[in-house]
Amino acid sequence: MNSDKPAEQKPKWYFKISTLVIILLSFPPLALPFIWLNKGMTRKNKIIWTVVTVVLTYLVYVLTEASWRLMNNTYQQMLQEMNKPF
Repeated sequence: MNSDKPAEQKPKWYFKISTLVIILLSFPPLALPFIWLNKGMTRKNKIIWTVVTVVLTYLVYVLTEASWRLMNNTYQQMLQEMNKPF
């Protein structure tokens, strides 16, 4: 059963959409090389995924900064409470 068509190759694990989504959810900037090196994606899809990556990266930054401020404020309040005389 030899056919003239080459056998379709399955994409490597690091080019699958599920892997890309996992990378996007864990550390968004790391996804950019996987997006642009993926030969199975069209240029339009690469641009869309890049925009999604940039937006997610920005959201992670904003949320991390807000969390840091909240923790810092809480820590400062705890220190003030500990330094109050009885």
